[in-house]
Amino acid sequence: MTEILDSKEINGARANVYLFFSRIFREPPTQDLLAFLLSERGLDILKTLFPMEEVLRELGSLMEEVRKGSLTLEDFQLDFDSLMRVPGPCYVRPYESVYRHDSSSPGDGSKPTLMGEPAYQVSALYQKAGLEPCESTTNLPDELTVELEFMGHLCKQAERSLEANEQERAWKAIAMQREFLTEHLLSWAPLCLEKIISNAQTPLYRTFSRLLISFLEGEEDLFR
Repeated sequence: MTEILDSKEINGARANVYLFFSRIFREPPTQDLLAFLLSERGLDILKTLFPMEEVLRELGSLMEEVRKGSLTLEDFQLDFDSLMRVPGPCYVRPYESVYRHDSSSPGDGSKPTLMGEPAYQVSALYQKAGLEPCESTTNLPDELTVELEFMGHLCKQAERSLEANEQERAWKAIAMQREFLTEHLLSWAPLCLEKIISNAQTPLYRTFSRLLISFLEGEEDLFR
């Protein structure tokens, strides 16, 4: 494990995966994204990153439906909105606080709520890593996309430190990766992604959710 995490290339690759998924679940799909997925280069990259035959086969079938016109960009954009933006039967609240609300008092009637204790915990970790809140953003600190982006930041930080031969700084970033994964992201994100898989109306977000679950399982093994 030490040799793997001590590689700037590995940390750089992991950063790109985290930032890719952060974008996927932050904003509706674009024509450029579909063009990437439809290209041979795009599929080759996904096959390299995610050697999951069943899921990649599903992605290939999905792209064939797009080529035929059976599924359109508008279908995927509407699916994104119903999953991530518009409260309704398919809406999934992608916030750690919703999945890790305080249940220490059985029978107290407490319900999942936004901006619970996990949101303040991750905010403290962001500040510890030297990140200041962005005034222009409307994202809550414990949103799935924000936590994925933070992991991408930590991986990039480790990559840059290793490239500069700043070993101590690199290992501080790697230690924070472990802390954030085990105490936050891994404790709730798979549950959220399983709900997205159940509620999605098109195969696109089911496929991306399965890919992200697989990636997070690999991350868990890496730090175990």
